[in-house]
Amino acid sequence: MGIFRKIHNNTVLFLRNKYFLRKVDKKFSLPPIIIGGCGRSGTSLLLSILSAHPQIYGIPKETYYFCPTAYTYDPDYWAKFDIKGFYNNWVRNVELSDVNKSMTFCEKSPKNVRYFQRILKLFNNRVKIINIIRDGRDVVLSKHPTDPSKVWSTKERWVRDLKYGIDVMNDPNVFTVRYEDLINNFEDTVGQIFKFLQLNFDNNVKDWYLNSKIRTHGAWKDGLQPINSDSVGKWKNENGSSKELTKFLNDSECIKLLKQFNYEV
Repeated sequence: MGIFRKIHNNTVLFLRNKYFLRKVDKKFSLPPIIIGGCGRSGTSLLLSILSAHPQIYGIPKETYYFCPTAYTYDPDYWAKFDIKGFYNNWVRNVELSDVNKSMTFCEKSPKNVRYFQRILKLFNNRVKIINIIRDGRDVVLSKHPTDPSKVWSTKERWVRDLKYGIDVMNDPNVFTVRYEDLINNFEDTVGQIFKFLQLNFDNNVKDWYLNSKIRTHGAWKDGLQPINSDSVGKWKNENGSSKELTKFLNDSECIKLLKQFNYEV
């Protein structure tokens, strides 16, 4: 009986998810956008930029619906998606104007990166995934906004999350972008992103800071800030007191990944 009950429950969940995915498709006619990447790599900034586009509804909080249990002590990377919960909590009550009926939603939870392969299957490849990466030396120097004594992401997390992203890099529905390119070469990089999304790179996005609908986030201490190149290459000015940076620089796997993504070493 146990095995048959498990099969029955999985079948019910599959059909329920399929039903609610259809309801999501009726609400948002364009393919969904899912953002992931190692914490402190610019996922929140990217969501804020994309939310400035009139056809993108940026979900203002990390829902975790596309990375179930990822933030628990003992994550189950095969945990079932709850599309009914996602629809009821984040889609059903969204009001779309008559002008903007042709829209999509954008959901950002950093650990989505660990579920990219499953997300592609969930949406039957009708999805746009953006994987954002950042120089790990700056990542491990990034302090927790509510507790500066803590490091947000370790070198182990950076390596692991990059590898999850590498697994899907060649998929046509996945776009990999470097945080540094987003900061230092904004228009060209965002233009490439919108070409991938098959949306116009309009003036709302060019003036994203004025038009962004995501202006606060738990990852930001002082709310939304204009793009600042000071956030790039901070590790070069480190005086050697960071234990995390020292461990990173002495890890051959970290150096290998830096080279793979064309970072200066």
